[in-house]
Amino acid sequence: MHFITSIQEIMRDLTLVVCAVFCFLTLSLTAVPRTQAYTLSTTYTIEVHPDGTASWAIEQSAYLETQADETSFELLISRAMEYFDQFAANVSTIIDQAYARTGRFMTAENITVGGNVTESGVGAYGYLDYSFNWTNFAPVEDKNIAIGDVFSNGTFLFGDGELSIVLPAGYIVKSCSPAPDYETNGLLEWNSVNNLQDGQPTILLSGTPPAIVVSSPENKTYSVNHVSLTFTTSEQTSWEGYSLDGAGNVTITGNTTLINLSDASHTIVVYANETLGNIGISNTISFTVHVTEGTIFIPGYPLLFEVMLPLIGAFLASALVLQSRKKKKEQTKETFPSEAIKEGGDTERILALLKKEGGQMLQSKVTDQLRFSKAKTSRILGDMESKGFVKRQKSGRDKVVSLQKNQKKAKS
Repeated sequence: MHFITSIQEIMRDLTLVVCAVFCFLTLSLTAVPRTQAYTLSTTYTIEVHPDGTASWAIEQSAYLETQADETSFELLISRAMEYFDQFAANVSTIIDQAYARTGRFMTAENITVGGNVTESGVGAYGYLDYSFNWTNFAPVEDKNIAIGDVFSNGTFLFGDGELSIVLPAGYIVKSCSPAPDYETNGLLEWNSVNNLQDGQPTILLSGTPPAIVVSSPENKTYSVNHVSLTFTTSEQTSWEGYSLDGAGNVTITGNTTLINLSDASHTIVVYANETLGNIGISNTISFTVHVTEGTIFIPGYPLLFEVMLPLIGAFLASALVLQSRKKKKEQTKETFPSEAIKEGGDTERILALLKKEGGQMLQSKVTDQLRFSKAKTSRILGDMESKGFVKRQKSGRDKVVSLQKNQKKAKS
């Protein structure tokens, strides 16, 4: 009987222990925030420089649907900042492994970790940003850059994601394997790094001379003894000059005016050196100067009616257009529902944002407002431009994106 009583006491004690554990687990689970509903998307952007150095930017982003998601993501940012030393150590390990494979000394510099949660008319988004500079990332020889020998399965720290490689100005792709899923001027993009093998992508870049397009003078006869020399180059240059009628080169800094031209036929060639030393040469332009007898000229100065009036007209026209667009933009902002920017795919969101901003905005502003990477914005807008949804024009180092009329319904 005593034996049975002991068994019953043991069973009672075990029951109490199980209940205590159950209560503890229940309280613990209720104290932990719910499992995150958002999905992190990863983008690797590698900007290659002429000296073989590469600037790496890794972005993890997510659309945050609820306040709980925002709180969870803010906690994720805090943890990423706390583990900065671990991230830096992981980067150094990857570079050390690449050094062991290639025999090329490399270092990681300017390592940063950051993040933020933004709320605007396009909704709430969370971003984790990692960046570093990889010296000696790619070997440079005879103005050729060979990319790829550092890549391995472990190079991409956060697993699968999009890969964008931004090329240095003045280089063209001589070979690339595997072929990118998207390619435009200065940008190669792959949808997944999981499909890449060790040493891929393998890319060979070659430096090219700048292309020069001369818009003035034209192949015609001028009735004045001064002619504007106007030209554009495909990239930044370190020196520009011209040769008139086969004479020695004259150094210039951009567009100029050819003055005191003789009454005769002339030829002109424009030259430009880009920063790598490649020299570009324009086509030979032939033109004629035949001054009308009795015309009065002021040597060294363009005529007022030839230069000033078109400039004044262009200025006034631009002012009117800007004023009209400003009014249209203000009207559109008052009536366009910002919620529409949240809906649909990336293409629809860009179209909605453009409509909200009056049909025109800078490409950099599209990137900021929608929180895309620069490479992703360039890729999507390039595709939209090819389909006639938008039109882009250079504006300094940026581009102006304009909504096209009579567009079909966009599909992402």
